[in-house]
Amino acid sequence: MKKPILFAALGICVLLFSCRVVLVPEYSAELENQIVQGAKLNDRLYINMLDANPDKRSFQLYADKYAEIESEIHSILLKNETRKKNNDMLVIIRNLDSVFVKYKNHHKSKNTLSDGEIKLNQVYIKDLWKPLLIAESGLKKAKTVTR
Repeated sequence: MKKPILFAALGICVLLFSCRVVLVPEYSAELENQIVQGAKLNDRLYINMLDANPDKRSFQLYADKYAEIESEIHSILLKNETRKKNNDMLVIIRNLDSVFVKYKNHHKSKNTLSDGEIKLNQVYIKDLWKPLLIAESGLKKAKTVTR
């Protein structure tokens, strides 16, 4: 009588503690930090533009910063493309990249931006960085809950 109960208990323990279904990518502190730094660089770009005189807002003066931020976004994208089960975050990053390039090209074609354009770009681009950071932070919370 004791053997069937022991086998049943052992079977339940094996089922409960040996299987784990993972539907999201692993959390990466490095990526979370890179996302924060990228958002910070992007925000600083617009803050510096707002602080500059309107005649000191030509695209050429900010081209290096645009390139630095765009390469940071591409680096985040590349690192996320190598992660398993990561399709949702890839969509977020590609949207961020697309809008950032659109704003960069607008500045390049117009050569200078008004205060209003800069403030709108700053708000909208922040709204694209935020879900990316929330998604990565959510993985950190998921990791804590599942362990």
